[in-house]
Amino acid sequence: MKQKLPPVYLITDRHQVTQGNDYFAVIEKLLAAGVKMIQLREKDLPALDLYRYSVKLRSLTHKYDSLLVINDRIDIARAIGADGVHLGRASLPVDVARRQLGDGALVGVSTHSLEEARAAEQDGASFITYGPVFYTPLKLVTVTRLEFNHWKKSAVPSLCRSTPWAGSALRISLK
Repeated sequence: MKQKLPPVYLITDRHQVTQGNDYFAVIEKLLAAGVKMIQLREKDLPALDLYRYSVKLRSLTHKYDSLLVINDRIDIARAIGADGVHLGRASLPVDVARRQLGDGALVGVSTHSLEEARAAEQDGASFITYGPVFYTPLKLVTVTRLEFNHWKKSAVPSLCRSTPWAGSALRISLK
């Protein structure tokens, strides 16, 4: 079953939730406001804690009819019935994720150049994130608007169904 990707989505970072606010309450408010996809990206959590977070988020995303992708952890995505995974440079390949999660799973890939974006498409990614577009303390190099415009002109127009600005990265649907 082909899943419709929203033009923008939430990438979690519990360190950005201000003191005194509950992480899951904040996410539920965002879901209630219309967020249609969440990428659980809590890289520093141990596996068991990440699993517990993902179970809670799966429940919330079901409640609001939203998609959930898990950052890097194919095993956790499969265990909780997530809609897919998002893979980085050091992650397992797209074909491994597809074998584990099934052909209908969303498989996103982080890219930082036109070459990486094209490779992700050839590998069968459902979507890519491209960036960072804006400054972030976690990424030392940003993609300039000029580079992005060059990328956009160089890409096959039918490749990109949507090219919204989404936080510090750009999410581009490939399917």
